[in-house]
Amino acid sequence: MKSTLPLEIYISDLAAIGFFLFFPAALFLVIAVILLIAKQKKAAKVLFIIASCLFIIAIGACGFGA
Repeated sequence: MKSTLPLEIYISDLAAIGFFLFFPAALFLVIAVILLIAKQKKAAKVLFIIASCLFIIAIGACGFGA
């Protein structure tokens, strides 16, 4: 019997949402670093907090935490 590779990889809906949350988190992280370089520490701190929350939610939704 020949082994075959699946052509489709099924990702559950919750995991797909988790993967889509990585992009905004990375975007907020980059913007926060730019603001930190521009000496706007309060705005950078807020974006770091938002980015970290999004990363935590994305990792939990993708199933990496379990």
